Amino acid sequence: MENKHSNIQIQRLCLSTLAHTWLIDLDGTVVYHNGYKIAERDSFLPGAKEFLQGLPIEDTIIFLTAREEKYREVTEKFLEENEIRYNYIIWRVSKPAI
Repeated sequence: MENKHSNIQIQRLCLSTLAHTWLIDLDGTVVYHNGYKIAERDSFLPGAKEFLQGLPIEDTIIFLTAREEKYREVTEKFLEENEIRYNYIIWRVSKPAI
């Protein structure tokens, strides 16, 4: 597909029909960063809830978060209340030391 305003070629993304595994950062990608600390509860970034709810049931969803385990209950409750399906949450993911 050719963009009529430039020479850039745009290609269609064709995904396999097999199930996919999604590795998704939670804070700042799905929910507002530190919302669970600042506002005392999480809230979705625009379009995130709809995106997650649109993922096929056969896909695997793994959330990554820098949150400590002490936030497990409140985080899992938020996802459950909002009908967000996931398979795993990996806690305490942080930036590597440089």
